[in-house]
Order: sequence, then structure tokens, then C-alpha cells
Amino acid sequence: EKISNDEIRKRVREALDQVEMGGLEDRMATQLSGGQQQRLALARALVRRPKVLLLDEPLSNLDAKLRERMRMELRELQRKLRITTLYVTHDQLEALSMSNTIAVMSAGVIVQYGGPREIYDQPKTQFVAQFIGSTNQISGELTAQAGEGQGKVRTPIGELSCSLLNGLSTGADVVIVIRPESIVLHREKPAETTNVIEGKVAAAMFLGEYVDCSVELDKVTLQTHQSHTLQVRRGDPVWVELPPGECLALPADR
Repeated sequence: EKISNDEIRKRVREALDQVEMGGLEDRMATQLSGGQQQRLALARALVRRPKVLLLDEPLSNLDAKLRERMRMELRELQRKLRITTLYVTHDQLEALSMSNTIAVMSAGVIVQYGGPREIYDQPKTQFVAQFIGSTNQISGELTAQAGEGQGKVRTPIGELSCSLLNGLSTGADVVIVIRPESIVLHREKPAETTNVIEGKVAAAMFLGEYVDCSVELDKVTLQTHQSHTLQVRRGDPVWVELPPGECLALPADR
């Protein structure tokens, strides 16, 4: 279908207004900032009024601060335009912060499909758990099932109570996954003793919002994110609490 010049000019103005670049239509692309160039690329796609928009790693060449700002801008624009958008990315933060639904792929196969919170909190495989966000993994053997999705796993740091993925059977080789922010460190031994193990701080790095703390537990080293108020140093003894509800046993990858 041939489009008149007047209609073309109208669509161009509309597309530029949609990405907040109205009045810049006479600028060369090389005269625009990095963020403006990304919005220009989006306007070029919007001018065709698509029903589905494919964005293939659109922020990969931007610096960290600009990438963060553009994530928010793209998310708000997508909400405003109400266009179904397929966003391809290797950046886990982009996937979690910008999506209503995530499809995690491995070797060309979708291995899990669901909302961001579901993917993060309830990964179905060891691959998904380690691909989306940071995670600790503790290998072991499922020794007992307690009903209601709970069980016990024999590990190098002792028997741990945990949540179970449906379909696991006693005796199965499993991996317990737990996020760094879910682990609790205590300077004194707590009254609660389930999944509480004595350890030693291997490293502690203050990162402003939190303390990135590595803890050695016999044969296992765990990465934890603790409150920025926690003051620990390398070599300090600590008690490590792994809340059973935050420990998820998954089938071990073969």
C-alpha cells in the first residue's frame, strides 16, 4: 500500500513525539546522544505502527547509567503504547525489571516460562537458578520427604531442611539453591538451630547498599548479601542461617 508524503510526515512526527524527540527531526543521527540514538531507532520501528515489536539487545552498547535510565524509559513507553514487545537480552536485570513474562532459553530450547518473580523465586532447573540472578548451590542427596513440598538433603555441611520441586524422589541427586540475600549471618549463635551452621568470614566487601560477604563452611563457600550496617572482617566467626523456606532442592544437572 502506497503511503502519501503527507501521511509519512504525519507518522514521523507522531513517532518522534512518542519517544519525546519532537522538534529534532532535522538532526543527523550522529548529532544525537547515545540515549537519543536509541529512541530514534525505536521511532523508526514505531512509524510502521507494528502490532508486535522485536527489540534485540537494544541497550547493549550503552554505559551502565544510561542503560539504567533507558530501561525505565522503554518500560514506560511500552506501557503507554500498549504494543506487545519481544525483548531479547542476556542481561538478567533487564529481563527481571522490564518483563511481564520471561522465557529462559538454553541451546535454543525454552526451559522455563513465567513471570519475573516466579522465575527468580521458583526456578525449575539448576541452569535457570544460576542464569537468573546470583545463587549459591550446595550438592547433596534427598534423604527424606516431609510432605507439603518439604524435605531433607544430606550435604557436605550437614543435613539441611528445604523446599522440594515436584517430582523429586528419595535418594535423588539434588542441588540446593539459595540466593545471597536470603542467607542470614549472626555474630552469636541464634536460638533457632534448623539449618544453622558455624562458619568463618572469608571476605567482606562494603558496597554501599549492602555488604557482599563470603563465608566458609567447612568444604563449602557461600556468597551472602548482608545489611550495610553489618560490621565483619575476614576471619571473624559467624553463625550462618539458611532459612528452610528459602532453600530449594532441584534435580542436579547431568
